[in-house]
Formats: sequence, C-alpha cells, structure tokens
Amino acid sequence: MRPLPDEVFQRLEALLTRLPQDALVLESDVRGLTLWWYESQGPERFDSYLGAMATLRDSLAGRPDRPSTLKPLVK
Repeated sequence: MRPLPDEVFQRLEALLTRLPQDALVLESDVRGLTLWWYESQGPERFDSYLGAMATLRDSLAGRPDRPSTLKPLVK
C-alpha cells in the first residue's frame, strides 16, 4: 500500500480514534468505505461518522493502491 499524504493520514487517524472499541475493520474500495464492527451500538450511532467517512473517501479518491495499467489514449 502506498503511503498516504499527511493530511489524509490525519483524517484517517481522527476517524479511527472516534470509532467504538469493537470496530474491527475499516476498508476501502472503488465504491466507498466499509466499516465492520460488533454490534455494541446500533447503526444510528454511526450516522455521526458519515461526514468524516465521506471526507476520507473523497480524500482517497484518485489514489488507487493498484494504479491502472491502462495507458491513456493520446492523439
């Protein structure tokens, strides 16, 4: 995995420190961020994380761990 820019890493770290202790995994893919947790808190509790997750998702956009091997079409 490529290192994250400091600003993005700080956003990730800030989000992770807010999550409940039973949060297991925070993963990302081309569709968004996914959080897996034991259900000590209901899904409504995670509404408070949506803004931070959206900001982090947007910060990660365009930064694939596996850059495309396709070359752009050039005229």
